[in-house]
Amino acid sequence: MNKLLLLLILGSIYSFGQQKVYSYEKFEAEKMTPKEISINYPTLGLIKLEDSKVQTKSYEIDQRQISCDFFKFARHRNVIFHNFEYKSKLFLPIQVLVQPNGNADYLVYGFQRGFNNRIMKFDSLSSEELKIFTEISEAFCKEYKFPKNNNKYNISLSINFGKTPRKVSKKSISTIEIAQNCDQPDTVKSLMLNKLYLENFPDIVFKFKNLEKLDLSDNYIEQVPSKIWRLKKLKFLSLSGNY
Repeated sequence: MNKLLLLLILGSIYSFGQQKVYSYEKFEAEKMTPKEISINYPTLGLIKLEDSKVQTKSYEIDQRQISCDFFKFARHRNVIFHNFEYKSKLFLPIQVLVQPNGNADYLVYGFQRGFNNRIMKFDSLSSEELKIFTEISEAFCKEYKFPKNNNKYNISLSINFGKTPRKVSKKSISTIEIAQNCDQPDTVKSLMLNKLYLENFPDIVFKFKNLEKLDLSDNYIEQVPSKIWRLKKLKFLSLSGNY
């Protein structure tokens, strides 16, 4: 009985300790090729019909939720991806290979299918940043429950790093800091606060009574306050890319 218990404990430790996060090159060398991934873990959203045709179903909401949860998972562990060094097009495409019960088998990063199924490789992170990303990804895959499905599947995500440099403009305000320091808010008609990794709707918005355009796209905002209706002159509001 004691031996059986020991084997169960060792088995669970081994299972939890198994590597889940791989670079594209290492995964192809040790596990399976991108073609084999598509066979063993079909893309979530591809539905096979009786006549062998394939119908695509949108899973954009699921993808955005997972990306948002991954970002917050890292934040709660004091890892802030937008503090990584900025480089041109600094993002990392990843594929998560998932069991029907929602448990992740593997996370493969660094490649993306382009036109004519051409594999495009990405390698934008420094060795130290990649180490941090890998550790966070390992923990996330072992703790997170992905959407359940009838079969194994893969889901593609894109994790963004760094802060896009903001250009100073006389026509619009593009950072929270500039908005806070603005001493003539009544003259401002445009706020471009997109891609700032905001987790909450910024209250500084309501400082600008004559606002006509508000862009909060590609953040991590989940709720919009009802007082948004106080901005009587607002004509354009973008919240795309938020969860």
